[in-house]
Amino acid sequence: KVDYGALLRNGTVAGNIKVADGDILLIPRVDISVRLMVLGQVNTPGSFALREETDLFSALNLAGGPNQKADIGNVTVMSGGTVRHYDIDSFVRKAALDQNARVKPGDVVLVAELQNRVYVLGEVENPGAYDLARGATAIDAVTMAGGATRRAVLRSTAVIRHDGKKTARMAADMDKALNKGDLSDNMVLQNGDILFVPETGSPDWENIFKLLLNINLVKGLVD
Repeated sequence: KVDYGALLRNGTVAGNIKVADGDILLIPRVDISVRLMVLGQVNTPGSFALREETDLFSALNLAGGPNQKADIGNVTVMSGGTVRHYDIDSFVRKAALDQNARVKPGDVVLVAELQNRVYVLGEVENPGAYDLARGATAIDAVTMAGGATRRAVLRSTAVIRHDGKKTARMAADMDKALNKGDLSDNMVLQNGDILFVPETGSPDWENIFKLLLNINLVKGLVD
């Protein structure tokens, strides 16, 4: 008996027995009902043998774990005609055991792609759009953009956020965070946020918003 799947996954020759003239290779057919499919943003998506229930976190590990694009806060399990959504990020970070659901043979697990694109503009070395990891903060965004320029006035940094109904501007004093160790303004960024680092302590937000409106990044400001 040879575990051909293990040979392919591990890339080793151990257990890869030699065959001789006249030998017969029999590859059995496996019932899909005893397999679990793990798809989407995992390292090795596919179908995996599973003969009894396991937890969702272990199921992801069968597929090599989440990849760098995975949104582990958005994992879907399709089972017997029902669709359920789970937040594995909460399980990992906060020990939310109810999010580490049980899955069984025949289920399909789908890991969504993370959507967390943030725009870092103004006085940074490389302004532009950046795809950030889940939970990334304003400091992370400035760092990804190459850091602030010499002209930057970090204390006047702001985050502009649109929630689907309105757009608001929130203070994000990066001077406190980067130079004074005060992380109170180092907020977690959300998909679609704009982090703007001005070159003056009294930014002309009206003109800044006109610019952002022209490039379709905002839809109107509510202070």
